[in-house]
Amino acid sequence: MENKVGLWIDHRKAIIVTPKNNEHELQTLHSNIEKRVRASGGSRINKPLWGPQEIVAEDRIFRKYKKHLTSYYKRVIEILKEYDLIYILGPGRAKKELVAEIRKIKSFASKNLHSETVDKLTERQVIAKVKKHFNNQ
Repeated sequence: MENKVGLWIDHRKAIIVTPKNNEHELQTLHSNIEKRVRASGGSRINKPLWGPQEIVAEDRIFRKYKKHLTSYYKRVIEILKEYDLIYILGPGRAKKELVAEIRKIKSFASKNLHSETVDKLTERQVIAKVKKHFNNQ
């Protein structure tokens, strides 16, 4: 019998469901990312306009955000390594970004990977969706 896992992911958290017989294990992994990533440093404007202001390069903020997401995806991938059948659910870009990170890893080439776009789901809805997917296979 193959190891199965279902995963709902967005940029804030991942809900990992491991179905076993009629039971399931549930694990939640938070990314701890802020809505707006704050970067220290920057430079002051030469002319004060209504008080002190700092300018931080936009690419610096974006690099910090991407670095944080990459470490979050690596933590999720560490959990997924032991499974053969992987079902990934999620809205937006997080699911696609995770799948792209997984495809870079050679050890995942032999694993069966499915993904589906869904909106925000509660934990119970994620569990039901994962069970339904694996029962239909």
